Amino acid sequence: MKLLEQAIGPVRELVFLDLEGTQTSHETIAIGACSYICDEHLLPVKGKPIKIFKRFIRASSKVGKVVSDLTGITEDTLVSQGIDFNRAISELIESTKIPGGKRKYITFGNQDIVMLKASTLKDTSGKAMAYYNHIRRNWFDFQDFVSRYVFDGRHVTYSQPKLLQIFEAEDLKHAHDPLYDAENLKNLFIAVSTKPEILIEWFLKNVENSRHSGKILKPIVDRLLSGETISPEKFSAFLKEYFG
Repeated sequence: MKLLEQAIGPVRELVFLDLEGTQTSHETIAIGACSYICDEHLLPVKGKPIKIFKRFIRASSKVGKVVSDLTGITEDTLVSQGIDFNRAISELIESTKIPGGKRKYITFGNQDIVMLKASTLKDTSGKAMAYYNHIRRNWFDFQDFVSRYVFDGRHVTYSQPKLLQIFEAEDLKHAHDPLYDAENLKNLFIAVSTKPEILIEWFLKNVENSRHSGKILKPIVDRLLSGETISPEKFSAFLKEYFG
């Protein structure tokens, strides 16, 4: 999809991230990720593996009952399987690194970035902040992109599971497991990338309430004002060209 390619820019690798955090301090307690080398259309290069990554991370505050009930992650989980935050982030960056290639970290919403930032606050070495800054500089919020065009009648963004349904993408059905959620984000990303007709359908459905309608339709309005007749076929072709 041309519109998404323009928003992300030229990259060689995409890393899809999902984090779980403590109930009160929002420190990271689990990271899930999957990544792939991408072609010029941001799709996986054939023959190249899709990498997966999952780590539990020790936190200075309690997990919290609500988080434990949602995720299954307990204090015992972190004691037996958790590692230091700096080590986890270092392993994430190293495991997804490809020589000479720019990467983009994709999340669904900004809460994952908030949790990463919270985990840097008690580190005095500066390493955690350096890792955070690297991810933050190369971060793309996919929820923000999709929600410009796909939203309900109250302008509320749909959840990731609902968007998987809308774009007819595979749903692994393991909510609040960071690895499965990261893989679902990857599935949604690929579905959106390859089905611009669904994005166009939702843009037209929400055109009166979209904050982006004016910018998108300005070239059409200018052509109408210049005296050109815009047929339904021309309008459809314009949208296909715009969204790609």
